[in-house]
Amino acid sequence: MLIDLTVSLGQSVPVEILPERVIVRTQETIVWWSPARERIMFFSDRGDDAVLKKMNGKRYPHPPLLFKTAGSHLSVRALLENKRPKPGTKLAPRHIGTVMRMESSAPEP
Repeated sequence: MLIDLTVSLGQSVPVEILPERVIVRTQETIVWWSPARERIMFFSDRGDDAVLKKMNGKRYPHPPLLFKTAGSHLSVRALLENKRPKPGTKLAPRHIGTVMRMESSAPEP
Protein backbone atom coordinates (compact mmCIF):
# COMPACT_ATOMS: atom_id res chain seq x y z
CA MET A 1 0.00 0.00 0.00
CA LEU A 2 2.77 2.49 0.88
CA ILE A 3 4.56 1.81 -2.42
CA ASP A 4 1.32 2.35 -4.34
CA LEU A 5 0.76 5.60 -2.44
CA THR A 6 4.22 7.01 -3.21
CA VAL A 7 3.99 5.95 -6.86
CA SER A 8 0.57 7.55 -7.17
CA LEU A 9 1.98 10.78 -5.72
CA GLY A 10 4.68 10.72 -8.39
CA GLN A 11 7.49 10.31 -5.88
CA SER A 12 10.02 7.60 -5.33
CA VAL A 13 11.84 7.17 -2.08
CA PRO A 14 15.40 5.96 -2.69
CA VAL A 15 17.06 3.84 -0.06
CA GLU A 16 19.96 5.66 1.59
CA ILE A 17 22.38 4.89 4.36
CA LEU A 18 23.15 8.21 6.00
CA PRO A 19 26.30 9.07 7.96
CA GLU A 20 25.96 8.91 11.75
CA ARG A 21 26.19 12.68 12.12
CA VAL A 22 23.25 13.38 9.78
CA ILE A 23 20.11 14.09 11.81
CA VAL A 24 17.54 14.85 9.07
CA ARG A 25 17.54 14.71 5.29
CA THR A 26 14.74 15.70 2.95
CA GLN A 27 14.75 16.85 -0.66
CA GLU A 28 15.06 20.46 0.51
CA THR A 29 16.94 20.24 3.82
CA ILE A 30 19.82 18.48 5.51
CA VAL A 31 20.69 18.80 9.22
CA TRP A 32 23.89 17.41 10.75
CA TRP A 33 25.96 17.89 13.86
CA SER A 34 29.62 18.02 14.76
CA PRO A 35 31.06 17.33 18.22
CA ALA A 36 33.10 19.92 20.12
CA ARG A 37 36.66 20.21 18.85
CA GLU A 38 39.33 22.62 17.81
CA ARG A 39 38.91 23.99 14.29
CA ILE A 40 41.15 26.14 12.13
CA MET A 41 39.64 29.60 11.64
CA PHE A 42 40.38 32.17 8.98
CA PHE A 43 39.73 35.88 9.39
CA SER A 44 39.56 38.61 6.78
CA ASP A 45 42.59 40.85 6.91
CA ARG A 46 40.88 43.71 5.10
CA GLY A 47 41.90 46.90 6.79
CA ASP A 48 45.38 45.54 7.52
CA ASP A 49 44.47 44.56 11.11
CA ALA A 50 47.62 43.16 12.76
CA VAL A 51 45.64 41.32 15.46
CA LEU A 52 43.52 39.46 12.89
CA LYS A 53 46.60 38.60 10.84
CA LYS A 54 48.18 37.06 13.93
CA MET A 55 45.02 35.06 14.73
CA ASN A 56 44.43 33.89 11.15
CA GLY A 57 44.83 30.18 10.35
CA LYS A 58 45.14 29.01 13.96
CA ARG A 59 43.11 26.44 15.88
CA TYR A 60 40.38 27.60 18.27
CA PRO A 61 37.96 25.58 20.44
CA HIS A 62 34.41 25.28 19.09
CA PRO A 63 31.35 23.99 20.94
CA PRO A 64 29.33 21.12 19.48
CA LEU A 65 27.54 22.53 16.43
CA LEU A 66 24.28 21.86 14.60
CA PHE A 67 24.22 22.76 10.88
CA LYS A 68 21.17 23.13 8.65
CA THR A 69 21.10 23.77 4.93
CA ALA A 70 17.91 24.65 3.09
CA GLY A 71 18.30 25.79 -0.49
CA SER A 72 21.25 28.18 -0.53
CA HIS A 73 20.98 29.05 3.19
CA LEU A 74 23.20 27.70 5.97
CA SER A 75 22.34 28.02 9.66
CA VAL A 76 24.70 27.12 12.50
CA ARG A 77 23.71 26.80 16.16
CA ALA A 78 25.69 25.61 19.15
CA LEU A 79 24.50 22.64 21.16
CA LEU A 80 24.52 22.70 24.95
CA GLU A 81 25.71 19.09 25.23
CA ASN A 82 28.46 17.30 23.34
CA LYS A 83 26.27 14.46 22.07
CA ARG A 84 24.06 13.67 19.08
CA PRO A 85 20.92 15.80 19.32
CA LYS A 86 17.48 14.23 19.64
CA PRO A 87 14.01 15.74 19.34
CA GLY A 88 13.72 18.28 22.15
CA THR A 89 17.48 18.86 22.47
CA LYS A 90 18.09 22.42 23.67
CA LEU A 91 20.24 24.72 21.57
CA ALA A 92 22.44 27.51 22.88
CA PRO A 93 20.34 30.67 23.11
CA ARG A 94 23.10 32.92 21.76
CA HIS A 95 24.71 33.55 18.39
CA ILE A 96 27.58 31.12 17.75
CA GLY A 97 30.21 33.89 17.98
CA THR A 98 29.02 34.80 21.47
CA VAL A 99 29.16 31.18 22.62
CA MET A 100 32.69 30.81 21.28
CA ARG A 101 33.91 34.00 22.99
CA MET A 102 32.40 32.86 26.28
CA GLU A 103 33.98 29.41 26.08
CA SER A 104 37.39 30.68 25.05
CA SER A 105 37.49 33.06 28.02
CA ALA A 106 36.32 30.46 30.53
CA PRO A 107 38.91 29.35 33.09
CA GLU A 108 40.48 25.94 32.64
CA PRO A 109 39.00 23.19 34.87
